[in-house]
Amino acid sequence: MKKLGIYFISMLMLIVTLSILTNSSIAYTVESIKIYGKVEDHYTSEPVYNASIIAIPWRGSVEKKYFQTYTDSSGFYELLLPMYDRYGARCEYVIYVLHRDSSTGLIDYMPAVYPEDVSKGGVRESREINFRLVPGASIEIYPKQKSDIWYILSKTAPSWYLLTIVDASTLETPNLPNGTVIIYGEPPIYTVKQRLEIYGADIQFLSSRDLFMKNLVVVPADTPIYLVAKMEFRNERTMRKEILPVLISFKGGPFTLKKGEYISFDIRGYVYKLSTDAIEVLSRDLERRFVQAEEEGFYLGAEREDFRDRVLNNVESAKRLLPPINFNPTDSATLMLSVFNFLKKLISTLGF
Repeated sequence: MKKLGIYFISMLMLIVTLSILTNSSIAYTVESIKIYGKVEDHYTSEPVYNASIIAIPWRGSVEKKYFQTYTDSSGFYELLLPMYDRYGARCEYVIYVLHRDSSTGLIDYMPAVYPEDVSKGGVRESREINFRLVPGASIEIYPKQKSDIWYILSKTAPSWYLLTIVDASTLETPNLPNGTVIIYGEPPIYTVKQRLEIYGADIQFLSSRDLFMKNLVVVPADTPIYLVAKMEFRNERTMRKEILPVLISFKGGPFTLKKGEYISFDIRGYVYKLSTDAIEVLSRDLERRFVQAEEEGFYLGAEREDFRDRVLNNVESAKRLLPPINFNPTDSATLMLSVFNFLKKLISTLGF
């Protein structure tokens, strides 16, 4: 009986030992990527405490949508990431850093990303990645999504749209540290960005995982800037894709916000100006055709008067409803749509 007890104890110890060895073997054979570094304020070089370091799997089939850690009181961080996915393929990552004010919960630094250009590949090996963050402020943009952006010559929403930042004095990209995110909204994928020569770090890998609002823009604090919106529509008259830019100001001047400040801003009026410009181009073309037809002996006096009353006057009325004069986007859009439908009907009737 005593020998039997000793046997069972020996077997139990063997099982436990094998279990420990097996688990240790797994722990040490699964390779990891270790990223580490420091996050500092760009201007003061002070450490940024409690900044979120977010690693987004860019290549590789990984169960988790993202991996996250935070900086310590000295601004340091360390994060272990799987080197291989479930199928044995090498993983690559895009690394973002975000910071929110602990008392307000609002973003108070511009986000940054590494690498800035993912066309050359993401992070796939252990390495040190340091970030220098620029103090920032937030602008929540309306409409909230690209499906609500409207252009009179298109039947559909834009295939993509982006919002970026330009210096108020030069209308160029501000001088910011490498990796500072300057492209927001719902930008095109990086291959399209390359083809269109759109350069700069963007937020899309973060916003596509619902970790950042698609209608939020973070701008440098205490710096006069303008926003620039760019969007790609399919023009139903030309049947071609058309990229439309628009400069967005704040009450006729630049945005200048304090660190951690937050405002909401409706850009529809600025986008609608693209539609009034398009109607004006159509109107000038129609006016030219009126003149040409009358020179050829056709009398179109009544139609021409109707055109001037129904189109030109209403276009001017619509423009007066756009910023910065007297912003009323709903009434302006309704008026423009009425004018455009009349224009199409008139062009069809006259055979122009």
